[in-house]
Amino acid sequence: MRIKTIRDSSVEEINRSADAFINACGYEARACSLARRLVPRVNHRTSIAFKEWNADLSRPENETYLRNAGFELVESGGGESRTCADVLSGLIQQSEIRSIAIDISSMTRSWHGGLVRALRSTNRESELDTYFAYTPAMFSPPPKHGSINEVVAPVEGFASLVTPDLPIALIVGLGYEKDRAIGLQQLLDPKRTLVMTPRFRKRVDLFHSAVLKANRELLDAMPQALQFDYWIDEPSATFGQLASIVSGLVSNYRVVLASLGPKMFGLVCFLLATRLPQLSVWRVSSGIHGKPRQSRPDEKHPVVLKVTWLPEAP
Repeated sequence: MRIKTIRDSSVEEINRSADAFINACGYEARACSLARRLVPRVNHRTSIAFKEWNADLSRPENETYLRNAGFELVESGGGESRTCADVLSGLIQQSEIRSIAIDISSMTRSWHGGLVRALRSTNRESELDTYFAYTPAMFSPPPKHGSINEVVAPVEGFASLVTPDLPIALIVGLGYEKDRAIGLQQLLDPKRTLVMTPRFRKRVDLFHSAVLKANRELLDAMPQALQFDYWIDEPSATFGQLASIVSGLVSNYRVVLASLGPKMFGLVCFLLATRLPQLSVWRVSSGIHGKPRQSRPDEKHPVVLKVTWLPEAP
């Protein structure tokens, strides 16, 4: 399928319109935040359950709640993408399902890639609405000791085959873990690096200051013209902004997109890559060396992006 339209939406619209709902069952408290707000009419309910850390923090409580709320739990490793893709493909092929909501808040980048890959590649004869929902975490300080980058690679299905003769342009959505972005830059050795710094428009933005502090070395070494802010809570505008930046690069560079911060930016990268297959989307992960960290939901500021898909032209 291909993207028809993209616009910002709301949890209220999900409850009015969605026929199916997919989320993640993990150790974060926010994993069930949106599931708890679903109305009974959303009756196709699936939760992708992490194989890793399955007894830590809020995981037992989340699993109990989801089973009691009528969710089917399907296990998947955090670095895998096939399970998510298969679950979503099965729903897409049911013609009576016209709208699917997906809570990406506690999912990995691999899962996001699998979901978008399924939307891009699964056949369907009619339009489909998807609602990508994201509950930001309440602010907590970054870990004092950052974990190593164990996995630094293209996400499956999003590794471009653009000619290697072109130099690399790296666009990084910054996070607040120290040295993640500069480590990726050193690995890829791009000719040009652009950074996008997350901001909140609708809440007190402690996160922005932490991101600037964690990435000060990288930012101080870069021209201001290559540094951009984006709004986490206005994802359709972020999609347009990123598309505009990419359009000025794709003719002369192999463009690599990477999201090290809020997951909504990573989703926008995957969505843009469905329109521009010459883009590569990379993930950076601490893998098995990462330790569970609690994320409590900021339930006052959920972010929802509605994407309408059309069948591919015959």
